[in-house]
Amino acid sequence: MESLLLLAWLSPFIGTLLILLFKSASWKIKSLLGILSILVSALVSSYAAYLFLTQGESIHISYPWVKSLNVSLGAFFDGLSTVMALVVSWLSFLIAVYSYEYMKGEVGETRYWLFFTFFVGSMMLLVLSDNMISMFIGWEGTGLASYALIGHWFIDEEERWVGEPGRRALGVPMWSEPSHSSLRAIVFTRLGDVGMVIGIATLHTLAGTTLLSGLLDAQWATQLLSKGVLPVFLWLLFLGALAKSAQFPFHEWLVTAMTGPTSVSALIHAATMVKAGVYFALRFSPFLVAAYIVLQGGIGST
Repeated sequence: MESLLLLAWLSPFIGTLLILLFKSASWKIKSLLGILSILVSALVSSYAAYLFLTQGESIHISYPWVKSLNVSLGAFFDGLSTVMALVVSWLSFLIAVYSYEYMKGEVGETRYWLFFTFFVGSMMLLVLSDNMISMFIGWEGTGLASYALIGHWFIDEEERWVGEPGRRALGVPMWSEPSHSSLRAIVFTRLGDVGMVIGIATLHTLAGTTLLSGLLDAQWATQLLSKGVLPVFLWLLFLGALAKSAQFPFHEWLVTAMTGPTSVSALIHAATMVKAGVYFALRFSPFLVAAYIVLQGGIGST
């Protein structure tokens, strides 16, 4: 029965595939497929929250994927991931319902619902992963989908611009077209992701696992401290979180991200994606504490 909880992140992806298969269907069919797939995700997340509260313990479902890297696919419901899953799924569902009328008759409906459901599935995979590899896959999925959604009106009609066309400040244009805004978003977030990839690869090399539970052992932090690179490593690991949450110096992409449909702005700004960086920081806070203790011990012994 617990295997059904995988639908919390699988359901939106199933919606993506169905929309792709029925791309020639009416806008109503495609819209309903997207809305219903996200509703299933929200209901399953609610059921998982009920189980978590009544059982009083975390729910961990895992199936081997890449055995050589100890990578699995599954779902991990603890206090943090359960709250995030509820927030992401239900807010996404409400925004999807709003999109039903808002996107009616717009150009690129199939593309919109395709990437909308893909975004929600990626975000749910991110928050429910029990290892850093599948978490990173979800992380990159949200980035790809946000690029497509922000640049949904990529023809760049002037009515889709944001800012004040023709106005400049210190030679910098105070307006942005959808195609340019989407490019800014993916470039700025990818810059931060480079550091995250280095961090994940380093952790796997030193700790021998990508499982979140296995990384609580601070031996990897001791090895990094002995090489004098622990602070640099922690900074690299969190660059991705800074970029995704539009923190300095990666904040520029969020300024022009309003070129997408209003529903996309709600999805990215208020509901989900900018919360990914916050979730990452909270999820990895135990590792930060472990590394801090090691770092303090190293400083105290010198």
